[in-house]
Amino acid sequence: MLLAYLNKNNKTTKSKCFRTILMQLFSEIKHKLFAQHNKVRNTLSRTNNKIQHNPHYSKELSANTIMTHMKDGLITFNEQGIIEHFNPAAQQLFGYSHEETLGCHLGMIFPEKLPSDAILPFESVNTLKQHPNNWHLAAISGDDEEIYGQRKSGQIFPVEISIGKTYLDSSIKYIANIRDITERKQAEQDLKQLAHNDPLTSLPNRNLFKDRMQYAIANARRNQQKFHLMFIDLDHFKAINDTQGHAVGDKVLKQVAKRLVACIRENDTIARMGGDEFAVILTNITSPNHTKAIAKKILKSLSDPYIINNQKLYISASIGITQYPGDGRTMNELLKKSDSAMYHAKTHRNNFEFFSNNKIHTPK
Repeated sequence: MLLAYLNKNNKTTKSKCFRTILMQLFSEIKHKLFAQHNKVRNTLSRTNNKIQHNPHYSKELSANTIMTHMKDGLITFNEQGIIEHFNPAAQQLFGYSHEETLGCHLGMIFPEKLPSDAILPFESVNTLKQHPNNWHLAAISGDDEEIYGQRKSGQIFPVEISIGKTYLDSSIKYIANIRDITERKQAEQDLKQLAHNDPLTSLPNRNLFKDRMQYAIANARRNQQKFHLMFIDLDHFKAINDTQGHAVGDKVLKQVAKRLVACIRENDTIARMGGDEFAVILTNITSPNHTKAIAKKILKSLSDPYIINNQKLYISASIGITQYPGDGRTMNELLKKSDSAMYHAKTHRNNFEFFSNNKIHTPK
């Protein structure tokens, strides 16, 4: 409409209209700029007055700014464990808003007693220092602690927490720095798994077996008990590897491991020593008949067919058995003699033999 009006009038009229419009626009912009300026000036003035009349205000302003932008979860609480500040990183970590946690006890996110049905992802995380009475001790020590936290969803997860102590308005305040260490604990667990477990079967490897053997010897010596060591070698396994390939052989070994685990007690140890060789530590054995029964169970289980790629495969096992302390008092003695007994059993295959008093004894 403005353009239509201008087109109907002469150039002088157009010039006057443009000047009038420009003056109006300039006046409006000037008014808005002055209003914004006054708003900023008033805000700065109020802030300056607060700082002058309250020495702690500037510190609080800086502290709140820092806490807001920290990547780690930061929580402030009083001597009673009541939460007073919950920064954005903590909100994201636990799933609670600042308003939901304000005035609540730390037990809300660090329960004194974890739920009975809680699935703890890592055994090495310390749960003993979760009692509220221990918070001040953690602050005094200044050490980082690994404990379990609980999200709003109920999920339990490991965190690393360090607690500092400060004074504000003659009262004691605590500041907790918290970070999620799930990935780190998983990496540690993976490294431990690689160091102590066979990657194919997940059974203890030779290194962990040696540790278990040393413990079994020390425990048996201290309590004047006996234990038996089985050395197991698979029969006909090489033929499967040669004819079916190593991929099929690996599948057979995985099934062998599962069957062996099903044949022994929870407190016994079974390890893959390498290739197609396994070892079993049977602790607190009171009678050779018990070991015979387990050996027969193993032979029966391992001789059942293996269904791999829709075809049945068959193997068996030869087992050599030694007894502590009758056949030896050291790990090397027991391993050497159980290996010797195993080779004797292999002359018949699908058989087990005891090594007794430095000579092979064939059970009836």
